[in-house]
Amino acid sequence: MAGMVRKFIVFCSLAAAMPCLAQNNLDLPEPGNDAARGLAPATLSQKATTSAHLSLLSPMPASVVTGSVVAVKFSLSNVSLSPSGHRVQVVLDNRKSVVVHDTTTPVTFDAVQPGGHTLRLFVATGKGELLKETFTMIHFFVEAKSDDNIPEPGEPVLTVSSPRGAYKDQEADLIVFDYSVQGVQLSRTGNRLRYQLNGRPYYRWDQTPVYFPKLTPGTHRLVAEIVDIEGVAVPGRFARVEVPFDVVQSNTPAPVQPKISAEAPAEGQ
Repeated sequence: MAGMVRKFIVFCSLAAAMPCLAQNNLDLPEPGNDAARGLAPATLSQKATTSAHLSLLSPMPASVVTGSVVAVKFSLSNVSLSPSGHRVQVVLDNRKSVVVHDTTTPVTFDAVQPGGHTLRLFVATGKGELLKETFTMIHFFVEAKSDDNIPEPGEPVLTVSSPRGAYKDQEADLIVFDYSVQGVQLSRTGNRLRYQLNGRPYYRWDQTPVYFPKLTPGTHRLVAEIVDIEGVAVPGRFARVEVPFDVVQSNTPAPVQPKISAEAPAEGQ
């Protein structure tokens, strides 16, 4: 009909104090938004053609490791790893993830405390998209069994593959935020992922990547956590992740980041 004006009405049936979830999602820099259109499909092509299979060889679930050194061994098929391509990320408890481009050498964690531990590993693309089918999580023990670092049933576990580190030149054209959630279901009317980029909150109820196009140079901070329908953080050992990352111009040196080894605990990815 000529002259028809298309109206989009957003209803927020929750209390006035709650953010309007649909309106927040209209602003998300996803591939369907104008800001990222034309950029995301190129990064997704690498992911779409992958049927990677990741198998954890050691430690085994519920096993007891003797000593304070934990060697993580795994096998990988149907995908190749490279510094600019796919990678494996290994997370022990709440330590920063260790990036691996070589499957022949075990990932070794030193000075691991006695008790229970949670190990997560997965394959990510060069841009950081997490291949959900490769996500693996087990619980094991060092020296003695305990509930330390082991989530309770129904407790959320949030794992972030990206962003991380510094992005320069074309790397910064499209920065990926991707994640995986275990332990709880995400939905529009239940638990959701709330993330804040530089203090601005957004909400998600699925597990698809978010894309940040053309962020300004400087240090940015992403905070992600699982919240309930009222926006209250859901308790959990691994329910919240903070990720600082940098966008660097060609003529600007990358900010110096503190070195975080596999032995040093650090909240984050």
